[in-house]
Amino acid sequence: MKIFLLIFSLFTFFSFNIKAQVEAHFYSHTQFGKVEKKLVNNKINTTFKPLVFNDIDSLNYLYNENSNELIDNKFLNFFYAKENFGFVVSPLVNLSYSIDKEDSYSNNTRGLLLKGFVGTKIMFQSFFLENQSFFPNYLDSIVRFIRLPGVEIIPGQGEARPFKNRGFDYSRSEGYINYKINNNLTIQFGHGKHFIGNGYRSLILSDNTFSYPFLRLQTNLGIFRYTNLYTEFMDIRNNQLSIIDGYQGWSRKYMSLHFLECEINDRIKIGVFESIIYAENHAPGVSSLDINYLNPIIFYRPVEYSIGSPDNALIGVDLKINTSKNQFLYAQLILDEFTLEEMKSNNGYWANKYGYQIGYKFLDFLEVIGLNTNLEYNLVRPYTYSHWNSSSYGHYAQPLAHPLGANFDEFIVKLDYYYQRFSVNFKYNFARVGLDDFENINISYGNDIFLDYSLRSSDYEIDMFNGIKTDISNLALDFAYLVDETNCLKVGVFVRARTLVNENSDSNESYFGIYLKTDLFNYYYDR
Repeated sequence: MKIFLLIFSLFTFFSFNIKAQVEAHFYSHTQFGKVEKKLVNNKINTTFKPLVFNDIDSLNYLYNENSNELIDNKFLNFFYAKENFGFVVSPLVNLSYSIDKEDSYSNNTRGLLLKGFVGTKIMFQSFFLENQSFFPNYLDSIVRFIRLPGVEIIPGQGEARPFKNRGFDYSRSEGYINYKINNNLTIQFGHGKHFIGNGYRSLILSDNTFSYPFLRLQTNLGIFRYTNLYTEFMDIRNNQLSIIDGYQGWSRKYMSLHFLECEINDRIKIGVFESIIYAENHAPGVSSLDINYLNPIIFYRPVEYSIGSPDNALIGVDLKINTSKNQFLYAQLILDEFTLEEMKSNNGYWANKYGYQIGYKFLDFLEVIGLNTNLEYNLVRPYTYSHWNSSSYGHYAQPLAHPLGANFDEFIVKLDYYYQRFSVNFKYNFARVGLDDFENINISYGNDIFLDYSLRSSDYEIDMFNGIKTDISNLALDFAYLVDETNCLKVGVFVRARTLVNENSDSNESYFGIYLKTDLFNYYYDR
C-alpha cells in the first residue's frame, strides 16, 4: 500500500492543467446491455472496465439517454452542485424473496452510493453495502465449502459471519478516485474490481472476486490504449498468516498487469496482455513488493526468468471484430505455460495450460430495437492459473478469471430485451467440469486453481474433464421495471434453475421470487 500511495502522490503533485472532465463507471451486465449499442456507435472503448471517459460529457452516457440531468428521480437522490464541485448520494438496496417447493430464501442489502467531481480534474465514487442473506441449497454449499475451517466466503463479496440459523451476515465497500493527468493519461486509485473483455465471462481478469486495493494508469496515444494495473490480493487459501506491524492477518500477494490495445481500423481492435502474480515474502525485514515488476513498460516473462523467480506469469490476447452494424465477434486466448513440441505430440502433457473464449453479439437482433443476443463459448485446460506456491491466479479464495477455475468448458446463451423502462433478461449456461476429489487432498485434477499443481494426477494423458466429470446448467429469467436510472433501481420478478449431475450427485433446484434492487453490480452465482 505504501508504494501505491507514493506513486499516487507523485502524479498528483506534477499535474495541474486539465480541461475535460474525467469519469469512471462500472455497469452490471444487464445495465451494460441497455447502453452498449450507444457506446459502441460512439466508438467508446468498452474492453477494460470500469469504463473511463475523458474527452466527452460522460453524463449523457451514464444516465438518462433522453435527458442531460445528472439525476433521474430527485425524490430518491440527494444532489448538490456548484460550478467546480458536485455530488450525488443515492440509496442502494437489494431486497429479494424467493421460494421453491420446500423452502424460502431472502436477501436484505442496504447501502449508500456517493459519487461526485471536483473541478475538471477529479472524480470520486464510494459505496457501502450491509447484507443478510439466506441462500438456496447449492449456493449455501458453495459458501460453506472452503478448505479452511471456520471460514465462509460469499462469492464476490468477502467473508461472512453466521446469521440466525442458516443465514450469513457480510458487508462490502468500494471506492476510488480518478485524476486526469493530461489529455493522454488518467490515474485511478482505490479499492474495487476490474473486468477485461467484451463478453459475459473473462479469461483474463473479471469482477468475480472480492474487491481489492489497486492503482490503474490508463494512457491513450492515438490508436493505442495502454493500461497498467497494480493490485494487492489476499491469499486466504494458502492459510499462512502474516504479521505486519504487530497485526496478524491473511497473507498477501501482488499482481502487476499490462494491457495494450490497438484499434487497427474501425472494425478491428486487438489487445495483448501480460500479468505476473508474486507472493508475499515472509522473511523478517524483507519487502514483499518486488520493484522489478513495478516498471510500467516491460515484458514480465524475461524479468521473471532473469531473477530466477518462483512467480506466476500469464500472457494473452483479446480480440474484437465488428462484422457489421451492431454485430461483433469477440475472442480471448490466455497462455499460462505450454511446450510447443509437447503440444504437437498431442499426448495430454499437463503443462500445456491455456484457455480460450469465442463469442458473438448481435445488438438490435433482427432489427428489433432493444433486442440483444449473445452467444459465448469458454474452455480452460486443467491446471491453468494454478501454481506450485501461493501465487495462483486468485484472490480471497475466488478465481480472478472464470468462477469455475480451470478444467472446464462452457456454453452461454443470453437474450435481453429493453423497451423504455421495461426489460426482459434471459440467460442459460451449460458447463462440463472435471472436479477435484475433495475427499482426497493429496491429488489435484486441475479444477481447483488453489491446489499445488505438483499434486497432479499424472504428467501425461491429462485430458479435458480429468477427475470427476460433472455437468452443470443454470437458467435465469428476469422481468423488471427501471424505477430510477441514477442508481439503476429496479423492481422485478425472477426465475432460477440449476442442475448438477455427476457420478456422486444428481441435484435439481429451481425457485422464483421478487426483488427491489439497484442493479449496479454483477453476482456470479451461476457456477
